[in-house]
Amino acid sequence: MKPPDRFNIHELAAQYEYHPDLRDIYVEGRQDRVFFEWFLNEMGLSSGTAVYESQAVEVDAVVLAKHGLAESGEKTRLVALSRELLGLLTKGHKHLMFVVDADFDYILESFVHCDFLFYTDGTSLESFLPWSAQFVGKPFARSAG
Repeated sequence: MKPPDRFNIHELAAQYEYHPDLRDIYVEGRQDRVFFEWFLNEMGLSSGTAVYESQAVEVDAVVLAKHGLAESGEKTRLVALSRELLGLLTKGHKHLMFVVDADFDYILESFVHCDFLFYTDGTSLESFLPWSAQFVGKPFARSAG
């Protein structure tokens, strides 16, 4: 079955409640999705794990405002979505991750705490790539030259 173009938050919550074994990762954009799909494949973890871009889920201004967020960038959408789902999932969920770039959050000490939300160690995932060819392997080493 092909997933819809965009998910509704309440439909997602119901899906995770009834299928606690689902393993999903939400990331900011296309490059992050491609990286995580490649990485999961290389680690032998891609079977049963889906990676989605933030645009895959409808996050409207009401949800953003509910969580004290004004702008609607990709990171902000994932922060709001992770917090919204945390509130909706009565049983929690062991296999749900939202990965966002830390940007300047380390300096500004502006991290949002949520069980589902994970920040990159550096400012962004892309900041690791030029220095980590040994880690990520040939696909990224080739694209650097």
